[in-house]
Amino acid sequence: MNTSGVGEITYDLPNEWKIMIVDDEPIIHKVISLAFKQFCFRERKVTLLHAFSCQEAIQFLERQNQIAVAIIDVLMEKDDSGLELVNYIRKELRNETIRIILKTSQANFIPPTQVVVNYDIQDYIYHKEDFSFEKLRTVVSLGLKTWFELEKVNYIVDLKNQQISEKEQLLETLLKKLELAQLNLLKLEKISTLGYWVASISHELNTPATVVLANIRNIGGLMTNLLIRLPTLISLLQNSQELQPLVDYVFRVLLNHSPLPSNSKIERERKRNLEQKLSQYGIEGLHQVISKLSILGVEEFPQEMVPFLNKPDSIWVLETLAILGQIKNNLQLLDIAAYRSINIIQTLKQFASFQEAPPALTDLEEHMEGILLFFKHIIPEGLTLVRDFKPTPPVPIVANQLLHVWANLINNAIQAMEGEGTLIIRIYPFDKQFAAVEVCDTGPGIAPENIPKLFEPFFTTKKVGEGMGIGLDFCKKIIEKHKGQIHVYSEPGNTIFRVLLPVPQEQLE
Repeated sequence: MNTSGVGEITYDLPNEWKIMIVDDEPIIHKVISLAFKQFCFRERKVTLLHAFSCQEAIQFLERQNQIAVAIIDVLMEKDDSGLELVNYIRKELRNETIRIILKTSQANFIPPTQVVVNYDIQDYIYHKEDFSFEKLRTVVSLGLKTWFELEKVNYIVDLKNQQISEKEQLLETLLKKLELAQLNLLKLEKISTLGYWVASISHELNTPATVVLANIRNIGGLMTNLLIRLPTLISLLQNSQELQPLVDYVFRVLLNHSPLPSNSKIERERKRNLEQKLSQYGIEGLHQVISKLSILGVEEFPQEMVPFLNKPDSIWVLETLAILGQIKNNLQLLDIAAYRSINIIQTLKQFASFQEAPPALTDLEEHMEGILLFFKHIIPEGLTLVRDFKPTPPVPIVANQLLHVWANLINNAIQAMEGEGTLIIRIYPFDKQFAAVEVCDTGPGIAPENIPKLFEPFFTTKKVGEGMGIGLDFCKKIIEKHKGQIHVYSEPGNTIFRVLLPVPQEQLE
């Protein structure tokens, strides 16, 4: 066959071999034409292209494809016209494959060694005796052979580059599909986790909602009672100035103190202190007075105010003013319940979100408490949750992504202990560069041979139906995206997953 193959790649021979003769002497064209009359190379005929100047040669080169060999005279319009044409072919046209054979009858003008060293040529004919038919045919045949091999190599390189480009495009497409598949798996895992949390979320939202409803009803009742008493209080104060100092003192206390929820340990301590100090004054209805002063948030009752407590109607006035303290206390409870509800919903929204938010400086303790809310009613009775939080600088994180990491690590720890043990969450400054978050459990531990495989996609040590082996793989990718690290240490009774997150240097200054 008239083809040349490399492996499974074949490259066909040209239909004809094009040889360009560049010389300003017509006789040279005739001699070379005679030399190649009826000449064939590899069963293909030769076509001669005649150029009588460098300009004509350039026109041929610009119009004709696949000129294999050029026989160029050095001395034409100028003493070095042929050399200039060689430079033009190689540097301007960037034609590296055409084989150039230089010829001259004045070799002394430019030494042959200098020409061969400085110019990219196939051969240099500078002796008259070398300008024979046999020499021409030999040199040209070698040039045709070299040109074809170079063309074949270029063809193979181009073909390989095209194949590489196609494979790169295919790989890029597959990577995009893989990223989409990973995102879908992450969505499935988040949905599964949310389903797992439903009971706990419901309970956590129901508790503050109940508090809100109960306190709104309490405030309504207290307001009704206050409105009933208010005209009497106004009339009493207008007709007598004896209790005005006591009323003024109570209002100052209400403005500057936040009453604590009733029956709290602090409130009981407050009542005990008030009783010790006021019992010596023989105050009538002392227990009622202490109860109302405590509701109002009185810590230290001034001695100069004691005489006013024995005035007529003083207990009734304190009871009326204590209603304001109860209303303030109920409003405080409403505020706490509302904040807790907002925090739960915000954490839930962050966890469920798939939007790529920019990193924000975040307090890790507050961030972790948000996710622990959802595990509050999931942790079995036999498990003990221990928080070990040290003061740690804020770190820049994408909250919804890190929530997925904590949820996964905590859930794995709970499952590993199978109902009994201690779950420890630690947050502390690891060093000057990193903040550390550790999720530790007292389960049976991870087999040493499995630790190197934990972060491989789809590897799992869980029972069938408990996990797909994608959680830790995602966790590692998320942590690395935050320029952090995750490490595992495990032995029976102590398994630690440590996450290191970079602390901005400005936080350390």
